[in-house]
Amino acid sequence: MKIIWQYQWERFDFSVYDDRPDFHFYEVKQVHGKDIATTPLPREELVEADGLLSLQEEPCHLAIKTADCLPVAFLGLKGCANIHAGWRGLHAGILLDPSLKKLEPQKIIIGPAIQRESYEVGEEFREYFSAYPQCLVKNDQKLTFDLPGVCEIQLKRHYHGSEIINCNLDTFSNPELNSYRRNQTTRRNYNVLKVMRKK
Repeated sequence: MKIIWQYQWERFDFSVYDDRPDFHFYEVKQVHGKDIATTPLPREELVEADGLLSLQEEPCHLAIKTADCLPVAFLGLKGCANIHAGWRGLHAGILLDPSLKKLEPQKIIIGPAIQRESYEVGEEFREYFSAYPQCLVKNDQKLTFDLPGVCEIQLKRHYHGSEIINCNLDTFSNPELNSYRRNQTTRRNYNVLKVMRKK
């Protein structure tokens, strides 16, 4: 287990691990939907959701698992959130949930995910993302989809004044990261948003 990418700001630390870390963290049963769970959560069973939101002042860790989908972390004045957003989540509008705006996000981090040049899709994506034609490009008869591009457009439209940090790491082509599309791995990248104690 090692950290592949990391971003720190004030009392927040967003770290991407190549395997499950050995410390306690909140997690959810990810189902490619648009629900966001608020901590604290029950320990006995996982809540079905694709995002974790914390309004706690106390330190905590919020973990999202990915193997090509987007991890998106919101660092706000009134709390934070860690979101799992694949194409289904983006299409459903998970990043536009009103609870995220209430956090007053100052920085929004787009973690490692499959990039456009690696993400071949079917023609049906033109219908799903008709509002984002610039994110669908045809090369050599192959249609590719810019998942982080759609994410960034949505964020810029809905979170004016928030700084967006895109790490631009491709899970498919980077051997340090886990990618389901590359080799159908069962391993996952653990994207952990750590909330540290106030100084």
